[in-house]
Amino acid sequence: MAHASFVARAAGFISGRLVARLLARGQDKPERTQAQPARPAAVRALR
Repeated sequence: MAHASFVARAAGFISGRLVARLLARGQDKPERTQAQPARPAAVRALR
């Protein structure tokens, strides 16, 4: 079952990267950037 937990962790990491990319694409919406002010710095670090 250790393999299953590793796969779940990898899937969570990949989905986190996808969510960060979608947030970076939607930064032109002001309500999104005001709701999460710390996200753009994290997205810049990921690129």
